[in-house]
Amino acid sequence: MSLSPRAVALAALIAAIGIVSTWNPDVLQAAWKIGAALFLFGLIYEWVIVQRNRPAVALDDDAPLYLGRRIDAGLAFTNAGGRVLELRYAPALPDGLSGSIDNRRVMLPPGTTVDRVPAQAVRLGRTTWGTLPAMLTGPLGLARWSLKLKLDEELRIIPDTLGNRGTQLASSDIGTESRTQVGSGMELHHLRPYRRGDAPSSIDWKATARSGDLITRVFGEDQHLEIILCLDAGRTSRLEMDGMAQVSHYVNLAARFAEYAAVAEDRVGLVVFSDRIHEAVQPQRGIKGVRGIRAALTDLEPRLTESDLTQAALKVRTLARHRSLVILLTSLYDRGANPALKRFVSALSPKHLPIVVGTMSEEVSALADRDADDWFDPYRSLAAQEYRRDLQANAAVLTRMGAYTVTSRPSVLDSRVMGLYDRLKARHLI
Repeated sequence: MSLSPRAVALAALIAAIGIVSTWNPDVLQAAWKIGAALFLFGLIYEWVIVQRNRPAVALDDDAPLYLGRRIDAGLAFTNAGGRVLELRYAPALPDGLSGSIDNRRVMLPPGTTVDRVPAQAVRLGRTTWGTLPAMLTGPLGLARWSLKLKLDEELRIIPDTLGNRGTQLASSDIGTESRTQVGSGMELHHLRPYRRGDAPSSIDWKATARSGDLITRVFGEDQHLEIILCLDAGRTSRLEMDGMAQVSHYVNLAARFAEYAAVAEDRVGLVVFSDRIHEAVQPQRGIKGVRGIRAALTDLEPRLTESDLTQAALKVRTLARHRSLVILLTSLYDRGANPALKRFVSALSPKHLPIVVGTMSEEVSALADRDADDWFDPYRSLAAQEYRRDLQANAAVLTRMGAYTVTSRPSVLDSRVMGLYDRLKARHLI
């Protein structure tokens, strides 16, 4: 319980009357006793009413939350009484959500009122909100009464989806390049005017007859690939990068990439590893492959163990029946892991084409280029520049061995990887 300013003022007035009554007991002694009794009666009345009219709380929507997305979590407060309630509460976000936990004030008229709390889903899995610490203002305005509102409904956080961004990525500068061929393949891509050198068999004679000019058929090239995503869930994946653990960024990239590749009808598989293999999904095409990968990623938790990249490479070789694109999601900064990365690339190339993908912190990148504001800033900048140099040096070593490397901020990492994948397909390198 916390007395309101009104109650404090009344208590002070009653106390002052009581003090004055010691000087003139005949006049004021009864007044302060009556005032004190009414004050206590008012507090007891408020307590009874508050306990009787406790609001209930539930989630406004039980739909799954997407990892990494900023949301407005809806809390539905139900007031079964007949008057407006003033409620103050602390959101006390559960595990898996991050955001501000500043106290919130909401007015609850009779019925249901939804209050939306800004947050971000940062960890996969299921979690419950538990209880909300709250304070309800009494009907007389004398005090705010402490409550614990139960919110035992389960929240589920799942990997993010690509959604309609797949079309946007495909039309961007780093997106899909044209993969068409004149007069071959299985599916007609488009018609165009005849050009010198086109094979006679590529001419569409019906379209030519209608237009009066020679028209050439251009077919889409039938190029279906096999892709293996390798996700490092070891010690380094627990490090936080721009608000989430690195493993969360890996999970989102893997889930989105599977959707993107499914549009092109490429087969996509998955290997999740740390010191051992945790998940191995055989490459599959279409929505079936996407569902298999998302199911393997849904409850993924990083481990505290060192990752065994050699074991991961051997598992890839058992899954990949043909030349495949192997995308390794891991930390490129850890100096001790560089020999292991070299062994991983050596074990897969030249039969397979490896891409090693690592995240680069936006905050560290900004520190490397920021002007100094105080005496310690140059040291921070030097440390950030060394971090960036180590990333670039590790990437250069792997590039010389025949692998492709991508290091980027998490916010644009999927665009970079998908753009590289499209360019490699267009150049027939995989």
